[in-house]
Amino acid sequence: MVLTRLQARRSSGFNQLPPAGPSPGEINEKLAARGFPARHRRRLTEDLHGPGIEKAAELLPKILAGDCLLLLLGDRGPGKTQMATWWAAERLRAGKLAGWYRKTADLISEIKVTWNAGGKSIGTEDDVLKKYRTAAFLVLDEFHERGSSDWEARMLTNIIDHRYDNMLATVIIANMSEKEVRAQISQSIVSRAEETGGMVVCDWPSYRQ
Repeated sequence: MVLTRLQARRSSGFNQLPPAGPSPGEINEKLAARGFPARHRRRLTEDLHGPGIEKAAELLPKILAGDCLLLLLGDRGPGKTQMATWWAAERLRAGKLAGWYRKTADLISEIKVTWNAGGKSIGTEDDVLKKYRTAAFLVLDEFHERGSSDWEARMLTNIIDHRYDNMLATVIIANMSEKEVRAQISQSIVSRAEETGGMVVCDWPSYRQ
């Protein structure tokens, strides 16, 4: 059903929604509650087109199926975050959960802030880890901005390993080349991506130019 809608929408623009499913306003509200950026949510109401959204449509079945770790790589500007936001919206249209969007440094900060909270109001480190280990869909953006400590590397690998074990869809976005990824990111993460989703080098022209 989702693929049929996509095929129908290719001829008239990706944002001409069929009558069934959540409204654009409902989608925007749900994505906002899950951290997806306002700028990219707003663009969902525009006439999205070009190589980025075409690649997103091609990969959508993997995102909907769930057992997927996908790395979006390349320089700034080709629309990597927009692709991930579009996927979250399509998940909602398919009756699935939007998951969570987090910049990687913010996720790490969310863990650290629990250390001095005594488990009050904001929860514990385990609460934060569980939220991201079990989310139906997780987008980790700005992965290249993560810290260099062994602790951060272990935390991120642990979250991704749990998601891999439970066949949950995960998207990692990094302004890095494939060579840099292989040299700087845990081989555990790289091998799981190659098995279930792959590394997509977004090398088309920037939509900001």
